[in-house]
Amino acid sequence: MSNAELVARFVQAREDARLDNELGGPRRCTDKVIQAYRFCNVQREDDKVTRWLKKYWRDPYWQHENFIPAMILARMVNWPPTLAYMNFPLVWDENHIVHCIHSMASRGKAWTGAYVITTCGRPMDKATYVVQTAAQALGLPTYQPRPENTLDGLWTSLRGHDGLGAGFIAAQVVADVKYTPLLQDAPDWWTWAVPGPGSRRGINRYYELPLSTKLGNKEWLAHLHEMIEQVTPLLPDHGPHHAQDWQNVMCEFDKWMRVRKGEGRPRSRYTPDTSYDI
Repeated sequence: MSNAELVARFVQAREDARLDNELGGPRRCTDKVIQAYRFCNVQREDDKVTRWLKKYWRDPYWQHENFIPAMILARMVNWPPTLAYMNFPLVWDENHIVHCIHSMASRGKAWTGAYVITTCGRPMDKATYVVQTAAQALGLPTYQPRPENTLDGLWTSLRGHDGLGAGFIAAQVVADVKYTPLLQDAPDWWTWAVPGPGSRRGINRYYELPLSTKLGNKEWLAHLHEMIEQVTPLLPDHGPHHAQDWQNVMCEFDKWMRVRKGEGRPRSRYTPDTSYDI
């Protein structure tokens, strides 16, 4: 089986698992690895946290002056019960937000396990650090829908703030904002993506490079686009996915292949999450 066929097989199996969960009926997914471990959806918009953010924060408040810092905060916390407890920050009140995070932590859980968020070595409270990191975007000029807005432009702007320079959380925010009128007409909407550690390994697996290979961002993106052209014809039942979705697919493909090859296991086994409703 070619590597393109392997990626297509993973995408089909992961999508089958989503349909099994959402539609019920005859089981479509027979892949034992996907049944056993937690994998992100093929399209990020189908992930449960993203659907919650879309419904309660993203779509109702994309025109609010606090929208960009709120989305940074949302992705650094990434746990809807905490976000629901604090509510969208119509007024940016650091003490209130920090109190809400601490209160949820005292009840058992305030943060997601999906992203590793630290204080970057600073000796300070994590909740305070997260709120102050997000608050830096309060100084951005009011973001408006304009033809010249690009995904790369927003990402580059966010990376200029302390705590966002690595680019991962900034890219997660871009992936949210692109579905609002602020970026929905961006010329790089379909083509832009930046790698994370998992998607670097995924591309390295696809091209049979050493897993430690660190391609430059432009070279990595060129490889990603080439992979998309090779895999897409093998998925006639799925609509097109933008490059950021494919970046995520490569991260999850790396996890899937790791198990298949006996190289290790993902962090989390699959269990249905009933902690909150959409």
